[in-house]
Amino acid sequence: MLHYVASSSDDYPQQASDIESKFFVSTPDTDEVQLGLEQSIALRRLQHNGKCHDCTGQPCLIIEGEPGLGKSEMVRAALGAQGIEEIGKESLEKLDATDKQYFIKIPASMAREQKRELLSRAQQNGHIVWIDEINSCLSDGFEKDFNLATTGVNPITGKEGKNKAGFLLIATANAASYDGRSIIGEAIRSRSTSLTMLPW
Repeated sequence: MLHYVASSSDDYPQQASDIESKFFVSTPDTDEVQLGLEQSIALRRLQHNGKCHDCTGQPCLIIEGEPGLGKSEMVRAALGAQGIEEIGKESLEKLDATDKQYFIKIPASMAREQKRELLSRAQQNGHIVWIDEINSCLSDGFEKDFNLATTGVNPITGKEGKNKAGFLLIATANAASYDGRSIIGEAIRSRSTSLTMLPW
């Protein structure tokens, strides 16, 4: 169990759900990682909807593993299974004027300025940010922005505050031994729940 949630909540999974998508199928080998992911998403969804004021949990979840194991496909399937839809860059104004919770996917190749803008909007509105291959984009200064966001500091303005209920960072990462990948620092690790996806 990664978080404490009031036992009366029926929306918090106690076991991995049987999710299946075009690119991901649940198996016993993925259950532990999948359950941790689903619990993190469910916790933030409950908080966003004002149903879980006494819940606790880390502001970030990191899923690590070798390439090709289905980390990204699992994240997308788990978000979809809980009814959390993706919102694209062209519709970001919706984030400021909706009670619905969305997720924003940030690719590693995105410019740092754009990453910061998306982080800031998600912080202020309680949305979920999914960063793919995070350890391939930390050397451009984004590691600082990431750390600020996990502590409630706006990465653009530097203003301290509190992230709106529901805000969550989900990151996938390949091993640091691969070209272009860096080691995830202790500052990020200390504010994250880390799960490792093993080869099938």
